[in-house]
Amino acid sequence: MSDELTSFLSDGDRSLHILFGSQSGNSEDLAVKFGKQAKSYGLESTVHDMDGFDFASVTSMSRVLIICSTWGEGEMPDNAEALWQSVQSDAPALASMHYSVCAIGDTSYDEFCKAGLDWDQKLSGLGATSVQEIQLCDVDFEPPWIEWVQEALPRIACVDDSGTLQVELFEEMKAYGTSDDDDIIEGDYAPGIIDSTEIAVELELFRYCPAQGERG
Repeated sequence: MSDELTSFLSDGDRSLHILFGSQSGNSEDLAVKFGKQAKSYGLESTVHDMDGFDFASVTSMSRVLIICSTWGEGEMPDNAEALWQSVQSDAPALASMHYSVCAIGDTSYDEFCKAGLDWDQKLSGLGATSVQEIQLCDVDFEPPWIEWVQEALPRIACVDDSGTLQVELFEEMKAYGTSDDDDIIEGDYAPGIIDSTEIAVELELFRYCPAQGERG
């Protein structure tokens, strides 16, 4: 790992905020999984339920990810409706924020992934910068969600605490987070090192022969 990346990971705020809008629990589960994976990129994640979340607090957040499902014919899930309505009437400027959105929906409905698309457009309209294009997921959401994670996570990890995306670190950050870096990583973010030393064991076996009444 380069000195530049080492310094980047150890300096400043490394917080990541993940907001989920969920009707059946799928978005919440994915948000928790994402938060756990974020540790591999030196990020300290906090998962927020949109229900009761104070949107004004996002003005101090430089890294935000949204995972939101769509309910019915394009509506917000129940836990996201109140927040969405509050954002329509009173929303702050988000010029220092970098974000990405993963939307979950069902192509059998006309308004496919509309809730997630609405959030993506709203954040962009408030001045936030997207680090990764919105990911639209159908009922079988796992494969496209994984694709989104593989790109969005290292990109959001390259945002420094001033809200600047350090694009030149992306490839190294991606390798670092997926353990593809050949260097031995040291420090607070180091993965565990497996001891593969060979062990030799010598055994002596004894048995009793009842036919001959002998031990050997």
